[in-house]
Amino acid sequence: MYIPAQSTAQRKIAIQQRKKKKRRQLLALIVLIALIIPFYHYPAKAVQHYVLPLFSGSTVLSELDQSHQTTDITPNKKPDSNETDLPIVQEPDYEANDDVNTNNGVTTSPPHTAPPEIAPEHTKTPESTPVPTERPVTTPDPELTEPVETEQPPIKDPESTTQPDKGTDHETTLPPDQGADKDHSNKKYVALTFDDGPDTKYTPAILDILKQHNVKATFFVVGTQVEKHGSVLQRILDEGHSVGNHSYNHANLTKLTNKEIVKQIEQTDELINAVIGFKPDWIRAPYGAVNDMVRESMKDDNRSFIGWDVDTRDWAGSSVQEMRQNINKNTKSDSIILMHSFGGKHIKNTVELLPYIINDLQEKGFTLVTLDEIYKNKA
Repeated sequence: MYIPAQSTAQRKIAIQQRKKKKRRQLLALIVLIALIIPFYHYPAKAVQHYVLPLFSGSTVLSELDQSHQTTDITPNKKPDSNETDLPIVQEPDYEANDDVNTNNGVTTSPPHTAPPEIAPEHTKTPESTPVPTERPVTTPDPELTEPVETEQPPIKDPESTTQPDKGTDHETTLPPDQGADKDHSNKKYVALTFDDGPDTKYTPAILDILKQHNVKATFFVVGTQVEKHGSVLQRILDEGHSVGNHSYNHANLTKLTNKEIVKQIEQTDELINAVIGFKPDWIRAPYGAVNDMVRESMKDDNRSFIGWDVDTRDWAGSSVQEMRQNINKNTKSDSIILMHSFGGKHIKNTVELLPYIINDLQEKGFTLVTLDEIYKNKA
């Protein structure tokens, strides 16, 4: 059949128009999918980057997010003008201080800064270790009501933020005959100690686990944290644990003057006493750093500086398996084990580790007690 030339041309035009329409529809579908994917997988970020800038400016939310991540730990209360102002100390970067400073076999721990994670992770079963044990009962992380506090240093002062020099005397005062398997009525005692709290995230989770396993421990608290979370300190005491003084703002005492050293300890004593009604029997220097000047400054105080002989390195982000092997290998009768209930890189690992080491140590015949019990049974 003969088709006029004009009809053929019109058909070609119609075909081309349909192809263009299909291409436009396909392109629109691709664009729609590209817009939907961010909202599906990352709704908060998508709203931040695509929606809110249209109404409130693109920098508003980013500024709010930045301020959320850098909560100032400096207390609102300003000391009396007649008192000696405490030095402003910037905590060093954990990434730059992963290596442990040691002197005379004593390990020093880094400062207390909050881990970068904001939301807790559920407890996972750690990898198998050379120590065969039955799996202990674990306690899931509690529902949290506030993010982890992050200390923001106000002024950069390299002199006051470095780890103790290798020449610094890192004193570790341990019970007499530390390390020897002494027989205390056929019992071997071990003290679990937790530094840098209290807070409202990790410290309560640790307390829950200790309560579940009927184990007592010792908490060395920092003054600035006590000012903000006194109720958690009260819970520590109410549940039968011991309390120790860990300075006011985790300053390196070896870098301070005599008057500043005394102020660090006395101000924290006052804060603790205001909550629990007495000052603690124990003092632990930040980083374990003690020298002759520090001892001279505290010569009128009858208390000793308490150290440790087993460092879990939880402050450095050690894994659950690494810490568990470390504790099982190095713990002896009358050992003092260093852990943290706040600060460090992944303190959530400490929470996950705790039920396992309680089970491991008890299976080896150790009784887990406070420092008070360690010293009482050595007397």
